[in-house]
Amino acid sequence: MFGALALLATGCGNESSGPSTTTTPTTSTTSTILEPPTGTPTGINSVVVGQCFNHAPDSAQRDLVVLKTPCEATHRFEVYATLTLPADSPTPAPRSAPYPDETNVRTSAEQSCLGAFEPWMGTAWTASVFDFQAYWPSADGWINRTDRLVVCAAFSLDDDLRKGSARQAKL
Repeated sequence: MFGALALLATGCGNESSGPSTTTTPTTSTTSTILEPPTGTPTGINSVVVGQCFNHAPDSAQRDLVVLKTPCEATHRFEVYATLTLPADSPTPAPRSAPYPDETNVRTSAEQSCLGAFEPWMGTAWTASVFDFQAYWPSADGWINRTDRLVVCAAFSLDDDLRKGSARQAKL
């Protein structure tokens, strides 16, 4: 390889008798340093309305654990509702209730979060610069831990980190 570079370098000389121009190659390097998300590891079922959080760095744990942080600190998500399933009942499904299929649980969770969005944000979801993420019980959580909780969290559509609450942002 060194020989090829030397040969290449010797072939770049100016052999004409006319004027010569010299150019100096320049390189520019930019790097983006991504700061790891900050916060206190907390179970997703332990966050409350008005609490802000970031995702856990390990994507395998994102449905279980979040990094709880004050809303005044940089964060990606803010909890705007917590609900129990079934969504149309004032009490959660009893311990003995069989797990509805994943599609029904997800649909119920997303519809519940959609319904809670406008009262929290102050604008309709379709007109907002925010989207929402719904977290719902897994079959294992439903059966073994009687998990019936749905957590609804708002985040910026452009995926920007933010500071402060989005409540009644009307954006």
